[in-house]
Amino acid sequence: MIKYPVFVHFNTGRYYTPEGQQIVAMYDGEVVTFTDLDRMITGSFQHANIREFIEVVMRYYDRGWYENCSMPLALKEEIKRGTERY
Repeated sequence: MIKYPVFVHFNTGRYYTPEGQQIVAMYDGEVVTFTDLDRMITGSFQHANIREFIEVVMRYYDRGWYENCSMPLALKEEIKRGTERY
């Protein structure tokens, strides 16, 4: 059984900054919320399946299939702490 929320932190390898393009995402079992840390783009979208989580985040992000939303700093910090555990 999967324990929600699920957090991921990955680098796409794209060269937006010297560090690449870092993405953090959180999945609560229904909604994915993500932030591009280097470009400061945040969004969310409904998704029902945890499989291929990173690929799904990038597919929705690249195609603009997400609701653009601002993320409070506290939530960004929670996501960052969550990814450090995995």
